[in-house]
Amino acid sequence: MDFCRLAEALRPMVAGRDEFRLPPRIHFLRESLKEEPSLQIYDQLYVTFLFIDDLEGAYGCVGAAIGAIWASGRDFRLYELWMCRADFLLRRIREVSSLAVASLLGYMALAELTGQGNLDLAVMPYTVQQHWAEKSESVSLRLLHASTAAFCSFWSGDLTNAEFLLSENLALSELLEASSLSTLLFHSCLGLCRVIKGESSEGLAMLAGVVKHGAMARFPLSITLHLYTNYLYGLCLEGDLVMIQEVADFIMDKTILPCNYYHLACMHFCLAIAALRLGTPRKALLHAEAALQRGRMSNSQLIAPIAALIRGQALADLEENAQAMDHFNRWLPRWQDRGFTLFASTAFLELAMIHVRLGNRPLAAGYFERAGAVLPKGESLLALYRGRKFIEKIERGLYAPLPPGAVSPAPVQGPPIRIQMLGGFRVTINGQEVYDRMWKGRRSKELLWAIIALGGTKVSQEKLALLLWPDSDGDRALNNLKMALSRLRKVATPGLEEGTTWLAVKHKRVSLVSALCRVDSLAFVQAMKRPGKENCRELQQVLCSYRDEFLPDQEEWWIVDCRKKLRALFVRGALQLAGNGTGDKDVVLALLEQACHADPLHETVYASLMEQYMEAGYPVYALNIFRRAEKVISAQTGRQPGPKLHALARKAKKIIS
Repeated sequence: MDFCRLAEALRPMVAGRDEFRLPPRIHFLRESLKEEPSLQIYDQLYVTFLFIDDLEGAYGCVGAAIGAIWASGRDFRLYELWMCRADFLLRRIREVSSLAVASLLGYMALAELTGQGNLDLAVMPYTVQQHWAEKSESVSLRLLHASTAAFCSFWSGDLTNAEFLLSENLALSELLEASSLSTLLFHSCLGLCRVIKGESSEGLAMLAGVVKHGAMARFPLSITLHLYTNYLYGLCLEGDLVMIQEVADFIMDKTILPCNYYHLACMHFCLAIAALRLGTPRKALLHAEAALQRGRMSNSQLIAPIAALIRGQALADLEENAQAMDHFNRWLPRWQDRGFTLFASTAFLELAMIHVRLGNRPLAAGYFERAGAVLPKGESLLALYRGRKFIEKIERGLYAPLPPGAVSPAPVQGPPIRIQMLGGFRVTINGQEVYDRMWKGRRSKELLWAIIALGGTKVSQEKLALLLWPDSDGDRALNNLKMALSRLRKVATPGLEEGTTWLAVKHKRVSLVSALCRVDSLAFVQAMKRPGKENCRELQQVLCSYRDEFLPDQEEWWIVDCRKKLRALFVRGALQLAGNGTGDKDVVLALLEQACHADPLHETVYASLMEQYMEAGYPVYALNIFRRAEKVISAQTGRQPGPKLHALARKAKKIIS
């Protein structure tokens, strides 16, 4: 795919010669370097390659034809014939090089994604392609795989996997063997993902660096448009009006005359994002509808699902509530069926916001909960094209005090005080969140954290005083503790009945009153110690309640110590559940992945994860886990993984081959 070097090599070979008298491969390469290759010539060459039994040539011809259809942006129904030919060629996979197989699988994934608009179908050839790209030892193909697979992972809501794919292959983009095309496509994807995740300055710098690169002048128009569209996408999220207009004009100039409907649709989609972010929803709606129209004209099934989200968001911002709700409810099953999980999650957040504005908290809370439930286990909420403040606004609407005369929500079942320590700190009293301004400083929070970290019941006052005021003498530290306890009690007082004590002090020991308080970390510990947790379903449910680490943003030694104990308990439970062999496979895999990230040097977790993937029929994933283990263990300890992991890796390779 290094077009510049190909052109230089071909020039002396083809000078002054009739193209139909050229050897088939030279004829094919010459055609591929044209701005608009002819599908008719590719069709003739494909038949010729099969006739002379040149399977490598046939593989290249099918891939180039798929690429030409995508580049034209006009009629993606033409993919069908070439996809049938690709399926036929893959039956003779052992007669060609790994390079040919990896390349063709990449083009097939492109056709599935842009033609059918189905992430689940596109991921299948990408998954297999990774194995063949690595087997071929092609740095460029590995970079191209990582770029496109990361996009699919991001849209499917698996941001962790997208970041893993990109970070794992970042070093490859710096190698001399990598073609300029594959390197720039990789950096474009990486920059865009960083912008979407909120790292705007770094991400936009990468995207700008790509389009300003000297190699851009030598690329085909389709590649140039793709890279500029990514840059426009990033700019639209950031809201730089001058650059947005400049890049949009460039894309319009390059696409409108040749009727490149697909890239025109992508441009309108990006401009719809910009209009939405800049507070002009009417303009966003017009661009979204223009994108949908151009997508239909190109017969690409990808444009509709990505433009539909913007259309619904624009309707919501115009306060066309009934129309927006109907739109989202019609599209939700389509997004989920096609693997666009992040779009479905964002739609649930949009529905939650609509119902917050309408004052319907129970429905809003239900949609908000579903927004998190559809995402892969362990992923945080992300409102596409909205930002974190959008989610915070929903949360404020759900937990803020009700206005006078409003109908009160149904009383919360169970203890009125709910304290979240796993994944971050949060306290609610009868469903109402306790915000920062109510804590009157950090010390009250730290005292509550310390009580919970030390077990939550019968915690020695002396121990608490020493922990929080280590530099004060004994009497002074105890006096400080008494004042802090008094302030802490008052935090919950407004939400409880008069005279209710939720924090008890008896015989110089402090306890949370269990009838009034539920702490997720303490409940997790109690559930893991409860007799009968060997029951698979119960154990699975308990482990799923461990949503994340104990106060992950805090680094006091006693918090870190508690975090390690909880983490070890979770990892043991995940291994036990995997060993039982009767849990839900998807849940077991997700829990083991979570355990792997929690304790990245635990070789037994890696081994269990590899076994689970092989049992599920994914030996390529098992090999990926081994490589991750090898990389992490080597970097942090200087040694290689143990014999069990090596044995499982050999077994996975044997299954693949």
